[in-house]
Amino acid sequence: MTGFVTRAAALLAVPLLLVGCSGGGSGKDTGSVTTTGAADAQTATVDMGADLKFRPSTVLARVGTVTLTANNTGQVPHDLVFDDKALGKTGTVDGKTSEPLKVTFSKAGTFTFTCTFHSGMAGKVVVS
Repeated sequence: MTGFVTRAAALLAVPLLLVGCSGGGSGKDTGSVTTTGAADAQTATVDMGADLKFRPSTVLARVGTVTLTANNTGQVPHDLVFDDKALGKTGTVDGKTSEPLKVTFSKAGTFTFTCTFHSGMAGKVVVS
């Protein structure tokens, strides 16, 4: 009976694992935040959670330096990687931890970022 219970539990867990990696972060807008601080010392926090979305998905900044804190509110590992590789990336941000990323934006524009672990999990920094 123990083998049956173990197999049954494993079979029930498979759909949950598939949902957790299914790219549920549809890239839909989850709001915005405006950086605080002087142009050369702006800060903002972006949460990453079990729903596989960045919250907020848009950061409004000015030309200058931004310390963007990637804050993992859940248990699933995430990262934050700018499409423009020169802007940088975090390492893996494990559950219930955060990691700052200092980024310098030398011109206005829209700069997108993703979580490389979860397809469709995306956000952007809009610099003016």
